[in-house]
Amino acid sequence: MAETPAVLDVANVSYRYSPDAAWAVRQVALQVAPGESVALMGPSGCGKSTLLLLCAGVLGLTDGSITVCGQQLAGMSANQRADLRRSGVGLVFQFGELIAELSLLDNVALVAELSGASRAQALEMASAILKRVGLTDVAHAKPGAVSGGQAQRCAVARAVVHQPRLVLADEPTGALDRRNAQNVLELLGALCRERNAALLVATHDPATAETCTRRLAMLDGRV
Repeated sequence: MAETPAVLDVANVSYRYSPDAAWAVRQVALQVAPGESVALMGPSGCGKSTLLLLCAGVLGLTDGSITVCGQQLAGMSANQRADLRRSGVGLVFQFGELIAELSLLDNVALVAELSGASRAQALEMASAILKRVGLTDVAHAKPGAVSGGQAQRCAVARAVVHQPRLVLADEPTGALDRRNAQNVLELLGALCRERNAALLVATHDPATAETCTRRLAMLDGRV
């Protein structure tokens, strides 16, 4: 049986923010397979967030290669990378980054619409995933009116509503207490497994890393 190709393939990637800056990422290589969860561990400033931004196509690649969902990021325009994020990548941030003016339902539905769903389809998809994460009762509330744990569960729902093949999570529980953090991590892992999505989590928290199937250490830009 042929080996299933990695959803994320990072090969010899280096990055610095300006020609005279220190290297934020140095010759990194890693792969994440479908259904696999990988924790990228390291202290603040070690390059974890930069690497995730490169994998998401937010930062333009200059050295090495990154393949996401079978597509090479090198040579893609910013618009092409944005299209790939909308269709194949889910993002979870430390502070949720929900749109304050929109309800939880509309925050999630917006991602589904950007991936190509009609408004009616997007609302149906958003309602279903909010039910799955236990937020039906507060679906019409705005982010400022719910707890931090509820807001982060909404952020997880938003990241997976369009069924991406790759989910990138940057310190997804850094702003939560231990109980809420555990709930969010279990939920994120379960949703990715159900959808056979690859999950890469950047964290400095050993408890977060323990929930993943594989752990990698990062220090001074190197893995």
